[in-house]
Amino acid sequence: MKKIGFTFLTIIGITSCTIKEEFTIQEDGKIKYTYNVDGAELQTYIPDQNDFFSTLDEQKKIVQAMEKGMTLEKFFTEIKNNDELLKSHNEAANKFLANNKTTYEKVKQHIIKVDFKTLNYSTELVSTNENMASESKLLNDFLFDFFNAIDNPFNSKYINNQKVITKNKVEIKIDKAAYEKLINDLSTQFGGESTYSSLFKYKLIIHTPQKITASSEYGSNFSLDQKTVEFNYTFSELIADEPKLINVTY
Repeated sequence: MKKIGFTFLTIIGITSCTIKEEFTIQEDGKIKYTYNVDGAELQTYIPDQNDFFSTLDEQKKIVQAMEKGMTLEKFFTEIKNNDELLKSHNEAANKFLANNKTTYEKVKQHIIKVDFKTLNYSTELVSTNENMASESKLLNDFLFDFFNAIDNPFNSKYINNQKVITKNKVEIKIDKAAYEKLINDLSTQFGGESTYSSLFKYKLIIHTPQKITASSEYGSNFSLDQKTVEFNYTFSELIADEPKLINVTY
């Protein structure tokens, strides 16, 4: 894919509008975790949209596959077998994979999804409450480091909010320092700190197998069956006062 296609991937953690974390806790105790970045507003920054969409047509097969989602193993196989995907960045991609074989083997079964038309990026994994926090960090750090290695001038990082999940409780502690750094980096590059902190958003969605009995946050949005709760914040709200601690009991 031409450079503009992967430019979206490498800067999406920095310049998009909404970061979303979604937890689906299943009856058997397993947890599906989805990390999503909605970059719809980036479309206005694509310098040549005709060229961008013609590139998507040229690579229709891989574009459609990534919209549906694929394992990281399939994703990196496509990169190795198709020189047109990364063009001049192939050497950097291959070097990164060679230097990170151990981590790759641990994360290759997880899912990456990219919708280039709507500029939406997400990763998915299924784990246990004991391993979910470490596995989600390993997966997303690996991918962000990969995008940085191939062509990311902003050196963006996965924001790893602290996650503790037990059989009847979810606790999320917002990484205030990471959001402050993100805003500072954006304002250094482009100016307008107040714009980023007020317009950029964070969404947290938690699905539980039983009814939710308590939430620590005022203004929580519940589903009718009381098994789903949603929280929405601007970055300004995330960096105000002490680090935000969200507790949900079910």
